[in-house]
Order: sequence, then structure tokens, then C-alpha cells
Amino acid sequence: MASTCCAEPRTLEGRTCSTLEAAGEPIYRHVAALAGRLNTKGNVGLVVGATAPAQIAEIRGMTNLPFLLPGVGAQGGDVEAAVRAAWNGDPASCLVSASRSVIFAASPAREAAGLKTQINAAAGVRA
Repeated sequence: MASTCCAEPRTLEGRTCSTLEAAGEPIYRHVAALAGRLNTKGNVGLVVGATAPAQIAEIRGMTNLPFLLPGVGAQGGDVEAAVRAAWNGDPASCLVSASRSVIFAASPAREAAGLKTQINAAAGVRA
């Protein structure tokens, strides 16, 4: 069974929880550290919003856990900034998630293909 920890949670209104602190550090840093400690079987990852590339880079500096990056497309996350911050060379280092922007597009296939191109370009993958 895989486990996922939400390192950069947001409320329904889009406000970030990254300003909450414990022991002088943002909560998301504690969550990321805990996820690393819990990863004894190599089955833990982090959910880090693509709308927060600075926090993605900060958390990537703490861990090599895989990241799920929701928030591109309809939520306005920057694909290039998020992938560049999360990518560590491992093909499993980040998984970008886009739903509404793809399923509600005039051509979902074209939208998904365009997103794939953006992700691969940001990761330095050749077509």
C-alpha cells in the first residue's frame, strides 16, 4: 500500500496553509520530514500544489520522495515552474495532475498532448 502526504495543502478558497508554523517552521516542512521518516518501504510520496513552485523547490531540497503536483490548468499552476522545481532526474520524481482543464477542453486529447509537451520540455525530455 502506498501512502501520500499532503505537504502544501490549500483550502477550498485557494488560500494556502503554508503560513502556518510549528516550532518556528512552516507546517509543510514538518509534513515533508515526517513523510521521509515514514518511507521505510519506499512507498510514500508527497502532494505539493503546482501553484506553489517556491515551496516545491524548498521541499525538493529536503527529500527525493516522488511528488504529485495537482493544480495546473484550471487552478492556474505554472507547469514549467512546478516541474523544474520538482524534477530530480528520476522519471518517478513528479507526476503532474490536470483534470478540469483537460476533461472540459474543446479537444481533451489536444489539451492533454499540449500538457505532455510542456511537462517534457520542463523536465528536459526529448520528444
